[in-house]
Amino acid sequence: MKFIKKVSFMVMSTALLSTVLVGCGSKVDVDQELVDSAAGAIVISGYTQVSSNLTAPKYVTKDGEKLEINWTEDSDSVEILDFDENTKKIVFTRPDVGAEAVAYSLTGTVEHNGKTASKEISGYIMPYATEIIAYPTIQKMLDDVEAETLALGDEISFVGIVNNVISGSYWITDGTNNMLVYKSPDIDKIQLGDKIQVSGAFSKYKSTYQFPNKATVDILQRNVAFENEVTKISSEDLVALDGNTDPTIHGKVYNVDLVIDAGSYVNAKTVDGTGTIQIYASPASSTDALKAFNGKTVNIDVIYYTTYNPNVPRVTFLGGADDIKLVE
Repeated sequence: MKFIKKVSFMVMSTALLSTVLVGCGSKVDVDQELVDSAAGAIVISGYTQVSSNLTAPKYVTKDGEKLEINWTEDSDSVEILDFDENTKKIVFTRPDVGAEAVAYSLTGTVEHNGKTASKEISGYIMPYATEIIAYPTIQKMLDDVEAETLALGDEISFVGIVNNVISGSYWITDGTNNMLVYKSPDIDKIQLGDKIQVSGAFSKYKSTYQFPNKATVDILQRNVAFENEVTKISSEDLVALDGNTDPTIHGKVYNVDLVIDAGSYVNAKTVDGTGTIQIYASPASSTDALKAFNGKTVNIDVIYYTTYNPNVPRVTFLGGADDIKLVE
C-alpha cells in the first residue's frame, strides 16, 4: 500500500503521465477529463431558434490548455466558415415565408493526446417573417429584372465579396457580376475581401441597381481572395456605354485615357474633346491628385458607377498620384 501511494505522488508531481494511479490501483485519465471539461465549456448564444447567422469559438481553454474546436454540421441548410483567427461563422439558409422551421445540429469536438470529447448544440432554423428572395447569384437577379419577375422594392438577399470601397458605399461581386451597397450603416466595419450577406429592398439610382442605406449586412468571412478584372477602353467608348441597356457594366473596372477637367468639380473630357465623364464618389485624396493634371491627358483605372445622363457616365477613381500616368 505504501509503495502505491509513493508512485501516485511521484506521477502527480512530475506530470509525465496522463493516467494517474490512486488508491489501490484505480486510474484517472486526466487527458479524458480535460477534453470532457473543455467540451462542456463550449458556448454558443442564441442557437435554439435562429433567424440570423451565429458566431462560434474556434478554441476553448481549460486548465491552461488551448484546444481547437472542430465544428461539424448535419444539414445542407448550414455552412461553417472561418471568420477570423478566433471565430467561426455559422451561416443558415432560412426557409421561405410560411414554411416549417428546419431542425439542425452542430457538433464541436476537442482533442488532446488522442482523447476526444464532443458537445452537440441543436435548434431550429426559423422561416422568414416576410417574403425575401434569396438569390444564388447577382446575374440571376439581373436575369429576373430583364424577365420582369423582380420589381423595385422587393426584398432580396445574396452573398458577395467586397471588391471596391468607395465614398460612403462599396461594391460587392460574386464572380458573375457586381452590386452596389449604398451608404451602408456598417461601412466603418467593412474591409476589402469581406464575404458578406446582404438583405434589403431592391432599389435603383439612375442606371445602377443597388441596396439602399437600410440594408442588413452580415460579415461572414474576412480576407477572401478576389481579383478585379481591368478592361481597356477608349474614352469615347466609355461615354458610349449605357447602363440602362447593359446593367453588367456597373462596378466594372476600366483602364482609360481621358483629359482632366478640374473646375468646381473634378471631371474629365474624352480625348477627342466631344464627351464628358463625371468623376464621382471618389475620396478627396484621389480628386486632389487628379487636379494636379488639369488639362492633361492621363491614363487611370476607374470604376463604372452609373449612366447619369445619356452619354454622361459617372465613374469612380480610387487611386493616388502614383496611379495616374501622364499620356504624352
